[in-house]
Amino acid sequence: MQDCLETPCDENETVVEPDSPSKEISKEDLKETLERFKLLAETIDEVFWMKEVKSNRLIYVSSAYERIWKRSLQSLYENPDSWLEAVHPEDLHLLVNVLDQNRKHHSQDFNERFRIVHSDGSVKWIRIQSFQVFNGEGKLDRIVGVARDVTKQHELEKQLAHSQRMESIGSLAGGVAHDFNNILTVIMGFASLIELNPNDSQKILQSVQIIQKTAERGATLVKQLLTLARKTESVFQTLTFNDLILEAVNIARSTFPKSIRILTDLQEESIKIRADYTQIHQIFVNLILNAKDAMPGGGDLFIRLKEVDPPKFPMQSEPSKNQRYALLEISDSGIGMDEETKGKIFDPFFTTKGLGKGTGLGLSLVYGIVENHGGIIRVESEPNRGSKFSVYIPIERSTRSEYSSPFQNLNVKTPTRSTILLVEDEQMIREPLTHYLSRIGYDVVAAEDGEIALDLFEKHKDRIQIVICDLNLPKRNGLEVLKKIRSTFSEIPLILASGYMDPQCRDAMEPLGLHRVIQKPYDFKTIRQILQDLQPI
Repeated sequence: MQDCLETPCDENETVVEPDSPSKEISKEDLKETLERFKLLAETIDEVFWMKEVKSNRLIYVSSAYERIWKRSLQSLYENPDSWLEAVHPEDLHLLVNVLDQNRKHHSQDFNERFRIVHSDGSVKWIRIQSFQVFNGEGKLDRIVGVARDVTKQHELEKQLAHSQRMESIGSLAGGVAHDFNNILTVIMGFASLIELNPNDSQKILQSVQIIQKTAERGATLVKQLLTLARKTESVFQTLTFNDLILEAVNIARSTFPKSIRILTDLQEESIKIRADYTQIHQIFVNLILNAKDAMPGGGDLFIRLKEVDPPKFPMQSEPSKNQRYALLEISDSGIGMDEETKGKIFDPFFTTKGLGKGTGLGLSLVYGIVENHGGIIRVESEPNRGSKFSVYIPIERSTRSEYSSPFQNLNVKTPTRSTILLVEDEQMIREPLTHYLSRIGYDVVAAEDGEIALDLFEKHKDRIQIVICDLNLPKRNGLEVLKKIRSTFSEIPLILASGYMDPQCRDAMEPLGLHRVIQKPYDFKTIRQILQDLQPI
């Protein structure tokens, strides 16, 4: 370490600073300073590192690197990029993209949070920040940085975010119940009409079509609530911002009182961002709920999305000159805020609601999520003049294709009159689906649990060409069934159906090479289309 910090000495062993000829430092003073530096750098929990810009050489890394990365310092000195080898595959693209952009635009700013994976499979969350050091001539000389283990902080943030999402669902519960009751009323009403007109085929067909559309509306509502409620790790991927906003707008239109008019102005051209789906969804839901609460007597909620240049005010890190931003604006015609309230709204636990009506976490979490995505949020408001929240999120600069499903689409040809193994424990699904598949030209072998399914597959394996299997089954779950079948037949198309799927299940499914995953509820025409994609009957 001392070699990299050496400065010239005169014949009296007095250190002379090259940038300040008049100032002399004794060798003893320099030695003491170096010892203090080393004591500090080697004592703190964080990894402290220093790089020389001219040679792009690491000249110092503290020993905390070995404790946090569980890799040797020697390997890092030999290959300064070897720290990237431990980065989680899902985060590596983002980091490499940021580093490439920094090199391209001659920037050394770095402030990122990501995961590393140890050789034993354990995962840690890391936050790295770097800073530029200039010499006496004003030229960039060195880069220093700090890397810290933020795993515990991340877990607390995740728990807090999930708690706040539950609060958001509570805020939406009344509207959801109302919408669901309307859906059930429509279904029950048209079912009654069918009973009254059993011989009128035209009215029966019309009633069935309305029942189907209404059921789809209910399925969409459930899917949106599950999205809001799910407790998952952050997964950054390329997303279309416009689609996310439209999904959340549909929630608002289904659950908000009719006295609130929702107006939108969304840029037609797709805006791509690299983001975590659930977190971005949560930003929007929190902001529109905040707007709803600000208009107890009704009013206008205006939502705008467009692509813009970087904002003029200070940001977390200086954007490159080619960086563009997605600007989401949410405005309401509500009660507004005074300057004192406006200055506190992003503080944790600050709320203007009455006791028991809010935790005060919503906007503070929004602030943290926006910052975690490299963005910034601003608010404008006046008493009795409403409020406007402006959220800036960096647009994805990579030309990489859209996030792809981990389930491979096997190009398998099936012969005419294929035999399907259908595994479904719900009789009210299994029996009509069996009848439907038979009517459209398939032979069906049906099972109500995992053990029966494997017995039937063993008995009929010479003629079964497709498997449709539910995830949650008695005796043996769907994953066990499909894993056993895949071990015997590597090419057979496997289709999994599920009402709900957590991230652990999704990870376990990846090696199975599933043809499709179908989210319940589904209509039988969806199944038919999937089967026709394999091979038209």
